[in-house]
Amino acid sequence: MSVAPKILLVEDEAPIRIGLTERLTAEGYRVVAVDGVTAALAALAGHPDLIVLDRRLPDGEGLDVLRAARHGTHRPAVIVVSARGLAEDRVEGLEDGADDYVTKPFHLRELLARIKAVLQRVAPAGDADGRHLTSGALTLDLGARTARLGRKAVELTRLEF
Repeated sequence: MSVAPKILLVEDEAPIRIGLTERLTAEGYRVVAVDGVTAALAALAGHPDLIVLDRRLPDGEGLDVLRAARHGTHRPAVIVVSARGLAEDRVEGLEDGADDYVTKPFHLRELLARIKAVLQRVAPAGDADGRHLTSGALTLDLGARTARLGRKAVELTRLEF
C-alpha cells in the first residue's frame, strides 16, 4: 500500500482553507494547512509532495514560498491559486517554477483534477513513465537528474549521477 501524497495548503482565507482541507482529506490526501508565508516556510521541512499556494498572504508574497521550495533539496510540485489572474501574473508564477496556475474563483472539480494531474507527473518511484529507477530506498529521477534515499535528497555530482 502506498502512502497518500502530502499537500501543503497555503491559504489565508479561512473558509477556502477549511473547505479545501476537508475536501482534499476526503479525497485521500494528507493535508497540512497554513495561513501565511512564515508558517508555510516552516512547513516545507515536512517535505510536502505538492503545495497549493495563494499569492496574497497577510505576511508576504506567496511566490516567496515558491522560490524557497525551488531552492531547497526537496522540490515539491506547486500549484499557485490566486485572484491575480492577469497574464503577467500567471507568467511570473510559472517562470518562478510553478507547475500550474489557477485563478480565483475556481471550480473545485477543476482544481482537484489539476492536483491529480500534477501529482501524476511528479509521481515517486515506480511510475510508469520510465523516468525513475529504484533500488531499495534509492530512487534516481533520470529526467531531473536527482537522487533520493527514502525521502531525503542525495547531492551527487554530474559524474556520480
